[in-house]
Amino acid sequence: MNCARQLVSIAVLLATCGCHQRPTAAGYYNESVRALRNGNAPQSLNLARLAAKACGPAAECRWSARLLEAEVLLSDDQFDAAAAVLAESPPQNAQFAALEARRKWLLGDLAFSRGKFEECEELLAQAAALAATSGAWQVDAETRLSRARLLFVYHHDSAQADATFREVVAQAASRGDAYYEAGALNGLGMMRLKDWRFDEAIPWFQRAAETARRGGVQRLIVATGQNLAICYSQLGSFDEAVQSRQQAIDLLGENGLLPYRLNLRWEMGNTYQQRGDSAKALELYKQALPLANTNPDKARVQRAMAASYVSLQNWDAAEQSNSQWAIKLHQPHDSRPARGIQ
Repeated sequence: MNCARQLVSIAVLLATCGCHQRPTAAGYYNESVRALRNGNAPQSLNLARLAAKACGPAAECRWSARLLEAEVLLSDDQFDAAAAVLAESPPQNAQFAALEARRKWLLGDLAFSRGKFEECEELLAQAAALAATSGAWQVDAETRLSRARLLFVYHHDSAQADATFREVVAQAASRGDAYYEAGALNGLGMMRLKDWRFDEAIPWFQRAAETARRGGVQRLIVATGQNLAICYSQLGSFDEAVQSRQQAIDLLGENGLLPYRLNLRWEMGNTYQQRGDSAKALELYKQALPLANTNPDKARVQRAMAASYVSLQNWDAAEQSNSQWAIKLHQPHDSRPARGIQ
């Protein structure tokens, strides 16, 4: 029997393709997915690896868990580790078509993160074709979301990107899937935010936040809170911006996905700097700096710290920060674009 064609979710695949003999595999997998959607990368990664071990010789079960591990690594900006997992491939036959579709989608997102947009486009097309033939509707939704982001960022085709996000919203709503619906609504908001249409972006982020809360998707609650705060800051609504960011920081905690933890503190620092509270801004930038794991991220935090030191008339510290960010900016680094539309 072709389990992949009966895929309702990867969790069901784990429970039906030999993993019923090891019930802990499905349990670990479900908990890993929940932790990822709550933004807890370390816990999700550990559970995905436990799921893979618990699967034993069941190939479909093990591959489902391994691909989840790659997704966690990718979402946490651990690109080399994700690439190592994705370098392997499941058996190339119809039984594994849904899993190969998921692998192609993840490879496409990895290519996007490294700025390889043409490679990303080809991989997403392959993933979409495999998802259609295998009936993997969740992979289809993920691929559409990634495709919409590519249309907006690389092709600058706002109209088609908008239409694709709306398709995912409608399809996810019809299935009662709050995760994909909230993700697509957030994407519609991000398009407007990136175009500096902050007043138009806010209703989309509010809808995304409401949908994410309904589905208990903490990761997207945090992301939409951060995005709302950016809009409020740009529109001069300082109190609303601080409140949105602080709620997101508190909700995410210390085990959340690294990019969110970094950007929340950096953006909160920017909000205070714009308000004229350089001391508070500097405190937040110092919290952000240890979370920066690429040279461009380190450079932007150091640059922000330098501006705060100048405002505080601490000239020696400002000069040191300026020197640090200039060094980091010119050191070799990957060419990945800023992550925004998610």
